[in-house]
Amino acid sequence: GSILAGQRNRRRKLRLRPASRVLSWLEDIACPAWIVVGQHDIRASMESHLRGAQRMPDATVSQYERCGHLPFLEYPERFNSEAMSFLSANSKKKEK
Repeated sequence: GSILAGQRNRRRKLRLRPASRVLSWLEDIACPAWIVVGQHDIRASMESHLRGAQRMPDATVSQYERCGHLPFLEYPERFNSEAMSFLSANSKKKEK
């Protein structure tokens, strides 16, 4: 029905958008998002990650101090724990 048509339209819109322009469509991300950012990330500043997260309807941000671009390698235990918590919490949302 209309729910499936809406999902197909959303997926089609996402496929048509160039990845390099992700900042122009953050508000359209309909699923929960987990943003992981290192304080000393050389690819994007902490501030830009936080601004992006504010534009997303359902974003969670994990900030890693004394960390660069690879929090999952620099802090694997913390990263894995937070990943499991995020996935668990969001799988429960889907069940409701």
